Amino acid sequence: MVFDVTPGQYSFAWEPLDGKALLQKVAPATQTLTGGELLPLQTDVDGYTLKIGQGYASTQIVTDSQSGRQRINPDIEIVQPSTCPPAICLPAR
Repeated sequence: MVFDVTPGQYSFAWEPLDGKALLQKVAPATQTLTGGELLPLQTDVDGYTLKIGQGYASTQIVTDSQSGRQRINPDIEIVQPSTCPPAICLPAR
């Protein structure tokens, strides 16, 4: 997902769908967004706790064998909203 928001502090957390209660404990994550940056977030389950953390999962990143640079795994589908400002969105492939 891409968020175009005013710089500030935001809280991210798992939410129930369709009003169904979650059986697990929810651990919200607070992030300070300063603008002009990419902040990858990932969801995780730790026992009975639903978490949101910063960073990429190991399956989301691949390392180029020649340059050693990391990039988003090409097998991951990137969905870009039609009205996403080019300053914050990844270029279409």
